[in-house]
Amino acid sequence: MTTNPARRSAAAAAALLIALTLGGCSILSGVVTGHHTPSQTSAGHSESDALDRLVESAQSQIAGVKANSGDTYSDITITAVHPNTIVYTYTYSKQLDAGAAAAYFDTQAATIQQTCDTSVFPSMKEVGILSGQHATYTYLNPDGSLIWSRTFSASD
Repeated sequence: MTTNPARRSAAAAAALLIALTLGGCSILSGVVTGHHTPSQTSAGHSESDALDRLVESAQSQIAGVKANSGDTYSDITITAVHPNTIVYTYTYSKQLDAGAAAAYFDTQAATIQQTCDTSVFPSMKEVGILSGQHATYTYLNPDGSLIWSRTFSASD
């Protein structure tokens, strides 16, 4: 692996992405416990509630992920875009060459899609988001400038 800081940071981000999505999945099996099931309300409303519960569960993992990533990120957020999109936003602690990092993330898009298809989207279905699942991954420099962002859709 090269010593290029942008490539190292992008590689760390890709590894963290996988750790965050997989780590979040391990707790998702109990997310619906104690809540209404999709059949108890209209489909749109229950999917919206399910997305909120999914995001809340994933957010509980952020502190651990940040601790494991050292000083790579100044912030990680996970938000919902209703009715069926989970958004992961990673803000780097140090300014990166956006072009070099974006080029690296482009090479990792298939891996991220696979992670979504094998982890994120099945977890979304498990909690009641039954169709049109999407996951957006966004990486920002500390100044808020965009490095890379892509929305992934469930492969059918």
